[in-house]
Amino acid sequence: MAAVEYGTCPVCGTVMLPVLDLSPCGHDAPPVRAPLTESGTVYSWTRVWLGDEPNGRLIVMADFLDGALRVTAPLDGAEIAIGDAVVLTAAEDVPYRLVNS
Repeated sequence: MAAVEYGTCPVCGTVMLPVLDLSPCGHDAPPVRAPLTESGTVYSWTRVWLGDEPNGRLIVMADFLDGALRVTAPLDGAEIAIGDAVVLTAAEDVPYRLVNS
């Protein structure tokens, strides 16, 4: 699994994903990049159906970095529950995927 990088403003600590050239907080300092290696916690999820998919696709919101970063991404897996641990990975067909950890 490829590690995903997140960014932090060195002035105020605002966390961002994706990493932007100009921090959303408005400071001019370039963000500090770091790999997001820790697992996150499922905050919410929903199932969506695209076309004729029999089981649908799980879209999950997960909190990382003690709640400083919330990510919404598809889940590679069949089932999930609020409070489960997940890991964020890079993907080819979408920017990110979550995987049960």
